[in-house]
Amino acid sequence: MPQLYSRVDDNHWLTPTIADILEQGSGMPLSEADIREQMTALQTKLAELETPIKVIDVLPTPSYTLFIAKLESIGRLGNRRTVTPNEIRKSIGQLAEENRQWKLGFIPSAPENPDAIGILLRTENHTPLNLRRLMLRNAFRDTSSTLAMVLGNTLTQQLVLHDLSTLDGLLVIGTEGAKFHVVQNTLFLLTLLNTPSEVRISVAGESSIALKPILNVPHLLGKILTEPDDGVKLIDGFIKEADRRRAGFSEANVTTFDAYNAYLRSNQKPALPRIILVLDSVSDERWMQSKDRWVAPLQALLQDSAKIGIHVIMTAGQLDNSHVPNALQALFPIKILSRNAAGKYPEKIENFHGSLMRFIDAFVVIGEEATPIEVSAVSQEEIQRATIYWQNALQTRKGETPQSPISGKTGMTQLLKMPADARSQAILNSLPSVMPMTILYQARALTAYLGWIGMGPLQDVLGLNAQEAKEVIEALKTSGIVENNDAPTLRFVRLADFE
Repeated sequence: MPQLYSRVDDNHWLTPTIADILEQGSGMPLSEADIREQMTALQTKLAELETPIKVIDVLPTPSYTLFIAKLESIGRLGNRRTVTPNEIRKSIGQLAEENRQWKLGFIPSAPENPDAIGILLRTENHTPLNLRRLMLRNAFRDTSSTLAMVLGNTLTQQLVLHDLSTLDGLLVIGTEGAKFHVVQNTLFLLTLLNTPSEVRISVAGESSIALKPILNVPHLLGKILTEPDDGVKLIDGFIKEADRRRAGFSEANVTTFDAYNAYLRSNQKPALPRIILVLDSVSDERWMQSKDRWVAPLQALLQDSAKIGIHVIMTAGQLDNSHVPNALQALFPIKILSRNAAGKYPEKIENFHGSLMRFIDAFVVIGEEATPIEVSAVSQEEIQRATIYWQNALQTRKGETPQSPISGKTGMTQLLKMPADARSQAILNSLPSVMPMTILYQARALTAYLGWIGMGPLQDVLGLNAQEAKEVIEALKTSGIVENNDAPTLRFVRLADFE
């Protein structure tokens, strides 16, 4: 499971340890006692409605509990019959009316047991599914790709996992809030598992401003572009970079991205990063008005772009020809449709009852096959930890090797009007302080060594006066290195970061 541990890349960037970023101990299923109480209540209430069941299996999750049940018999001796799934469905609807604190879903035919039914139950004691729990699943731990996207969990607890390195593009459809979580999770995981020299991200679109909190990291290429004119220029720049990479592949006589990077390394040249172009959202009014300027170039870019390390993540409000032309839709092998933009797909899914919509967030569509999924939650605290980790890594890097570039050539630096060094400095400038950076570096190292920091060590070890020590502590709090309370303690920095 290489993704769960820190690793160093060719350019001496170190990825964070997942346990240091993602919350531990949260997002656990209910206790056995709670589940047993719910099971008893379900069986009792359904028996009272003359639609008895017997629970034969339980699949607990943090966000709901799935009960697999066998249909029981009703009626007098000699005239007994087994209740039908439709009768159970009606009784569950009645239970939902009587128990407003419950959310109930119905599966007419249970997975791997067609003679049984499934009942999903969510109460106020359940919590959202978190990303760390999904990353600990064997399906993720067994994959070797650092570009593996954890899209979500199916209702039967199957992890939906796809490797972005094999995809030219990913199309996400839905309203602002719905699609935001999918894009946020995808970018968050990519920046968590990959260094800035391995993955660079370029972002355009009016809606993309909402992504700014998770992109205040060295992975971001330049600035976020909101104007359609700038977006068109950006796509044109990507096409030129794609042509440059293909020419390099031809010269090196290779056909894959990994092979080309191996060729570059063998010639003592820096490896190329994968570049992800995020367009969020092409349904914004001004982007739709300029469609004739960017649709054709984007179609050209999406032709086997994954082979040269270029990938597109595009969002739109609706999956129709007016928002995303059919010819462009066909170039995205995977589409993610939020629940409110699913259209016809729920009706096409066998054994999918309408009550299940409240338990899922989106549908992963490949061809005409749609898979309903629950999307994991990423907390603001987790985003903050990851952001601060990469900001600290950048500070350390600039202190040790100021002229070292963030990554190999992307072809986008001049186009985005913010060179890599300016981007680095912008992140450094986002951590305000009245103290010299050398003092802050020393204070951070001292914090990591002691496991805490206070006025005494800053005065005794670094020779600061009382006012200077207070200013350093405030700067450490502002940058998120120590907790913001009366007795500051180490939170984000390890001594290993300073070796």
